[in-house]
Amino acid sequence: MEPRNGAARRQMTECRQLKARAAPRPPLPTVSVEIAHVQDDPDNDDDPFVRSLEMQPPVPNTPLPSASAPCSPAGHPMSAAKPPIQQEQFSASAAVEPRAMVAPKMGASSFSLPSTAADVERAWRSLRRSGDERA
Repeated sequence: MEPRNGAARRQMTECRQLKARAAPRPPLPTVSVEIAHVQDDPDNDDDPFVRSLEMQPPVPNTPLPSASAPCSPAGHPMSAAKPPIQQEQFSASAAVEPRAMVAPKMGASSFSLPSTAADVERAWRSLRRSGDERA
């Protein structure tokens, strides 16, 4: 039996919706998918954004010092016996230079329309010139 008062009916409806959302739901079924064929779009081959997303070749395995080995202080007698690291060793491990990431050109379409009053206020404050005007 529904209450006659409109506000009470709305409150009852909201209460029912909250109870329905709080009830546990079974997990969604998962499906295994295998990629059979990948199409290549020649129009996108020279696009700078697509080139920035390409996989880079793996860096050759270089042995890293173990984290469990204790670090020797500079005044330790064993630290003087170690030869300094040569430049050739650095150039061999860093033979692959990192590629510069190309960012897409930003424009007015990069920003969504403000949906709340807080977004409008934030956008308005960003248009003001000095920090004093933002207060």
